[in-house]
Amino acid sequence: MLFRSVFSFASIALLLLMSAMISASEVAFFSLKADNLDRCRESEKSSDRNIIELLKKPRLLLATILIMNNFVNVGVVTISTFLMWTMAGTRKPEETVVGLVTFGATFAITFFGEIVPKVYATRHNRTFAEKMSGLWLLLEKVWLPISWLLLNLSQIIERRIEKKG
Repeated sequence: MLFRSVFSFASIALLLLMSAMISASEVAFFSLKADNLDRCRESEKSSDRNIIELLKKPRLLLATILIMNNFVNVGVVTISTFLMWTMAGTRKPEETVVGLVTFGATFAITFFGEIVPKVYATRHNRTFAEKMSGLWLLLEKVWLPISWLLLNLSQIIERRIEKKG
């Protein structure tokens, strides 16, 4: 029981860190100004070339970021619920406990996984984008089938909206 609880708390902390890195990446890549991108194009660093490569297909990058962020955030909620079940000793806890866990997980994701990292990345966008660029190139390849599906579905919806609009 103790091992499971410690493992669950550690997993939640790791997932919140991942959520923070993902959210910061989104801001870092999409807030780069033209002069930053020009410097990246002129640079010999592989991380700068990776940034340019990723931003050639911004919708694919954004889809990959959103997929990862959703998986991680669902993981936080799932593990939090499992931890609550373990600590309560039942899978049918009172509504108050469920509400507290939901509120706690939502607060943690919003504050530690969204707000703080995005503020940081706004101030250090190029540095953060450089550090994360290689990982995002890899993740784009891993999630390409799902990203491709989501991008095509969104294009179909956009076309229908344009026809009606």
